[in-house]
Amino acid sequence: MKYAVGQIPAEKILMGIPGYGFDWTVGKKGARYISYAQAVNLASSKGASIQWDDTARVPYYKYQENGQSHQVWFESKYSLEHKLDIVEEYNIGGIALWRVGLEDAGVWDVIDKRIVVKK
Repeated sequence: MKYAVGQIPAEKILMGIPGYGFDWTVGKKGARYISYAQAVNLASSKGASIQWDDTARVPYYKYQENGQSHQVWFESKYSLEHKLDIVEEYNIGGIALWRVGLEDAGVWDVIDKRIVVKK
């Protein structure tokens, strides 16, 4: 973000916010998209403990299936809070959420509290 605001007026920048996650099969290329609800349900069904990555500031977990290791990284209302801190720090134009319908339903409360709508 520091680089971006050094090149473009801050008010013209929108931060892309993912509303989804990815289920990676370790050692294979590509991953499958996964919604917040799917990520939480999959963790529960696999007995996986959802953890927090302090560097990326997102939830993740690992599980095994058919002898293969998987890692699931996804977004939540908590990870959104950290991204909105960056939006405020650099005073950028706002956010864009991609793919509506896959997100943690709690993000809407966070957005309502933290984002000022400009008309």
